[in-house]
Amino acid sequence: MYYHHHHPNTNDHQHRRRQSNQFKMDQLFCSSLKNQKTNNSIIIKYLSILLLMFSLFSTKNLFVQSFRPYNYYAPHQYPETGPLSYNFPLIKAFRGELTPNNMLSQATHLCEGALMGPSSLVVYQHYLYTGTIGGGIYRCNLETGNATRIVKVANELCRTKYWDASLCGRPLGIRVDRSGNLYFIDAYLGLHQISFYGANQQRLRVKRLLSPDQVGSRYMTHLALDEGGGANGGIIFYITIASTRHDLNEWPRMILEPDRSGRVVRFDMDLNQTEILMQGLWYPSSVQLSDDRTSILVVEFTARRVVRHYIRGPQRGKTETWIQNLPGEGEHLIRSLDKYQETYWLPVVNARNVSSPSMIDWLSDKPWIREEIMQNFTALGQKIEMLGAKWTNSNLERLGFRLKNLHFFYDEALSNDYGMVLELDSNGRLLGSLHSIDGSNFRLSEVVEGPTENPYERVLYIGSYSNPYILKLTIPNFTQDYQQKNKQIISNNKITENGVDFSLLPYGSTRRAIATNLDGTNTISLDDDNKAIFINAPSSSSSSSSTSTLNRRLRKDATRYSSST
Repeated sequence: MYYHHHHPNTNDHQHRRRQSNQFKMDQLFCSSLKNQKTNNSIIIKYLSILLLMFSLFSTKNLFVQSFRPYNYYAPHQYPETGPLSYNFPLIKAFRGELTPNNMLSQATHLCEGALMGPSSLVVYQHYLYTGTIGGGIYRCNLETGNATRIVKVANELCRTKYWDASLCGRPLGIRVDRSGNLYFIDAYLGLHQISFYGANQQRLRVKRLLSPDQVGSRYMTHLALDEGGGANGGIIFYITIASTRHDLNEWPRMILEPDRSGRVVRFDMDLNQTEILMQGLWYPSSVQLSDDRTSILVVEFTARRVVRHYIRGPQRGKTETWIQNLPGEGEHLIRSLDKYQETYWLPVVNARNVSSPSMIDWLSDKPWIREEIMQNFTALGQKIEMLGAKWTNSNLERLGFRLKNLHFFYDEALSNDYGMVLELDSNGRLLGSLHSIDGSNFRLSEVVEGPTENPYERVLYIGSYSNPYILKLTIPNFTQDYQQKNKQIISNNKITENGVDFSLLPYGSTRRAIATNLDGTNTISLDDDNKAIFINAPSSSSSSSSTSTLNRRLRKDATRYSSST
């Protein structure tokens, strides 16, 4: 056996000194973790270096695997599991009914600070009910703005690991019947009913109607009620199951894979029977019953489309595309209060077009890279979570949890802060859109209309799966009877009628009565048919400045994910 002895020299002394210094730094780092005095920014810097090392290590595999063959499939023909290339085209530009405005940014806040993540909303009498992060059902008083928790579904461990929805529970979809009974879907605990009784309906009773195990679900999302449709005249529930393979904590993984195990289940409350109506769906986020009760509309989040499935009539059992190539991932589709036309509200997250693609669009035909990302983040997150548990550092443990479940990757690489809400008619035709181009209000999940005494306005309540408040937005009511009224032009380019100020930015050419550019420099007049027309166009300099600013925002990071990358 041969032993190689290194004689001391200047280089060796420098090497040993560097090793000694590094050892001292490591000791200092571990000691600070143990005492919970490490600053979170320092931890994130260390993690960034580690993630970069993981990426460089994986690069050699990416070039080898870049020519692996993957098949393309037509819609609704994708296999539920396995690596997959797919292609859902983006729209070319935000124009027409998608013309950018900033109306969403004008919304005010309700019940701020009293709740977190009001993802689904329902209005009953003068209350707004919602489910929140932490497993709570809250009642928000629309007159006072105060919120009260009426139901709590949680595990005791939720107090120490509030970020883990599997411990805390997570109410998502919530609805109310004609009698005032509330029904909500918890992602982990299933379908529940809340009944009010006693003097002034101040007491309540909670009952579970359906558990996830009964329908093979790991992640339940939303529900629609068909009152009177049951075998004995009771309620039929249509329930979306986002996945049979992943739970709510793993929702970013469902996007990256992508998961295609989603289902829609029919539950007859009278017979206590369930039936699987649809399966193989791409992360179904919500379901809505049509006005004629012959079909349901199901939003597929990852596929950026809405499909119609017929439940009655001669086309029963048939599924067709209602709208596709949405300008972002669709959330909860909810019927509006429009009495003259069957319309629906649909928030979309990560709104974008071909000039501003997300990294997920670039990754759609690169399943091997998606696999590498998921494996590396999961491995790193597990190690950091174990380190946080070992040293009882909750911040480090939470960071590891977010890394291993890809929440960190989604927030940093896949999401944007462009807020958008669409209004669609009964055939899936786009009527108008509300935007928040300045990033004030984004990651919106649901829009419900509330009652108003003024027939010339619409009051919208908007939920989110992360905001600590509910948004309230009042917009003009462009209905058939309104369009027959006389409009009046006053100073400052404002159009008013019956006390309502219509100087807001445009809301869809089909629905709007006025139109302006983003900089508001257009002046408006009316022709003989009471239709809004332009009198003075904005100067070319101001128009190009506004357009270039918007385009720069929409093109953010676009070149990074171009096809030439």
